[in-house]
Amino acid sequence: MTALYYIYIQNRLASFELNYLMSTIPQPMRSRILRLRKWQDVHACVYGKLLLKRILNDFDLDLPLEKLKYSEFQRPYFEVDGFDFNISHSNCCVVCAGSTETKLGVDIELMTEIHLDDLKSQFHPQEWRQVYYSEDKLSTFYRYWTRKEALIKADGRGLQISLAEIDVSKENIEVVIGETNWSLLDIDLMDKYKCALASTKSDLNLKISEINPRIFLVKDFAKDF
Repeated sequence: MTALYYIYIQNRLASFELNYLMSTIPQPMRSRILRLRKWQDVHACVYGKLLLKRILNDFDLDLPLEKLKYSEFQRPYFEVDGFDFNISHSNCCVVCAGSTETKLGVDIELMTEIHLDDLKSQFHPQEWRQVYYSEDKLSTFYRYWTRKEALIKADGRGLQISLAEIDVSKENIEVVIGETNWSLLDIDLMDKYKCALASTKSDLNLKISEINPRIFLVKDFAKDF
């Protein structure tokens, strides 16, 4: 099974609400989160961990966040066979994908106006031609960008992989990196956002759910799962 849960943060939490949610995650994680400057980033990181806990609970996996480890490239993982996850956030939207059937990566981006030429060097020539001649350049750019980010997050080596050497512009979205064949899936979640999921399977049993962020504030709910 593969699940993708997402949250849209509509309002800033009151201090006592944020403190309550922070109390449900391990202290080392809280310390790192509190170093962030923007409240949106603080909220997104907290909700990302809560979405992960929700997925673990729904999958009946006894994996407390205290057991989370990080690879040499800072990719988070659990030292257990048969489960992988990935978290992404942009602006006010947070997504977490988890799977017992594939390794995966997910990326979401708010489509803000940018100088496209500044990122031309990160694109394969074929991709850039598609962006340049597209009627909606911004949408095409972000569709390819989220695909690329999902891929390198799934692979786990981050920017050790050259984005410019990856071509994600084809209709049949499959990309080979090293000895791994990755399938890409564009996911429509919200207006003005692009989201993509990379996995080693092309026929995922995928469940997509929007989670109401207020549910985590029900007394003792966040501590119970």
